[in-house]
Amino acid sequence: MSKKISPKDAAWPVVFLSSLSVAIWKMPALLSAIRDGAESSATISALTASVALIFLLVSIVIGTITVRPIFDEIPPQNIFDRFSMFISRPSLLLIVVLVAVMIYEVILRYAFGAPTIWANEMTVWLAAAIFLLSGPYVQQQRAHISVDIVHQAVPRWLSRCFDIVSTALLVLFAVAIVWGGYAEAMGKFVNWETLGTIFDPPVPATLKPLILVMVVVTAIQGIANLVSDWNKVVNHDAVDPSEIEGIKASLAKYGMAEKGQSHV
Repeated sequence: MSKKISPKDAAWPVVFLSSLSVAIWKMPALLSAIRDGAESSATISALTASVALIFLLVSIVIGTITVRPIFDEIPPQNIFDRFSMFISRPSLLLIVVLVAVMIYEVILRYAFGAPTIWANEMTVWLAAAIFLLSGPYVQQQRAHISVDIVHQAVPRWLSRCFDIVSTALLVLFAVAIVWGGYAEAMGKFVNWETLGTIFDPPVPATLKPLILVMVVVTAIQGIANLVSDWNKVVNHDAVDPSEIEGIKASLAKYGMAEKGQSHV
């Protein structure tokens, strides 16, 4: 497990974001070409969008295969874990972009009195994308907030039953979301619906379908977690091992300080 992020870790997420940005930029021309046919200038834009989508798919495939855990991440156990881990990597870069946009807007607004017409909508768009792309990763890392006192106190067979029920509820939720939102999401995407503002970003056309996709991916990741954890030995320690090590280090440091004071 790597303790730092290398340029290799950022390469395919950068390709992913670059391809996605170009695809979104040129998507109206591609949809128009598919729906109505297009003139030569529009055809070039449609071709650009098609090439960007191909690069996007390639980045997902290779990124999923080559992704590796960093710092204290739970290592991937299967292809679903790898996909969830990779799809979260672009969100790390988007956070940097989001902070840069916010700083830029604050400087222009309060230092020069010239606020932008796009920063507010861009930050909302980026924040929503970060939230959605991170969902499967949080599921894969078992990092959702959970009250597991009862889960750890019961026998293993009963805790497995709890896991089955919770996973079934997650899948049921995903099915309900897709069932209720598919028609609306597809309509917004096909018509490439925008916000209708001066900046006019295609937030509805991109986020509505992304919600459905990420909910489904999160549900699939929940099933993958259930399978991976089925035979895992449950640790019933009340204190996290990292906390124990921290306490030991603090005691050792305190003991050295006490010895130093006694010598004085």
